[in-house]
Amino acid sequence: MNSVAEARSRVRQWSELHPTAVLYDDDAAVFLDVASGKSLRVAWIDVAGFEEKIHPESGESYLV
Repeated sequence: MNSVAEARSRVRQWSELHPTAVLYDDDAAVFLDVASGKSLRVAWIDVAGFEEKIHPESGESYLV
């Protein structure tokens, strides 16, 4: 399992590289999906793990 600090850092970095997809407020731990306008608050203490994957068609990375 990866650390919470590492997960937060990777999410912050990914969102900074993809501002047309998602915005992330690290202080509030809130994601904003740009396309839908929906937001999601993350309780980092409850995150069990994360993984970076590559989309097979676009070749772009994403986090799960």
